[in-house]
Amino acid sequence: MSNTYHPLLGKIDEICIVTPDIEKTASGLLKLGIGPWRIMEINPQNTSEQTYRGKAVPYTIRAAFTEVSGTMFELMQPMDGNSIFAEFLKEKGEGLHHVSFNMNGITCD
Repeated sequence: MSNTYHPLLGKIDEICIVTPDIEKTASGLLKLGIGPWRIMEINPQNTSEQTYRGKAVPYTIRAAFTEVSGTMFELMQPMDGNSIFAEFLKEKGEGLHHVSFNMNGITCD
């Protein structure tokens, strides 16, 4: 019998946190060794086909990205308009939005 462990969902590819203050959250995570962060604005002028709940809806968010040991960390700060991130922040407050796994190469088809 093999001693190799293969987690069912595979490795974590991405962790996303929604925050009302991207600089504060990025600074706190940097103290824990997660960073440095690349911060950018995503808005209708630089991103096409924005949608919310299946409908074309313009919105603006600030996003920050960093990679640690092959895992992408994302911070999302809603700024304007309706988005899944604005909805999450309003209904649940700051916190973990989603975790994405690589599924060991298994597709969802």
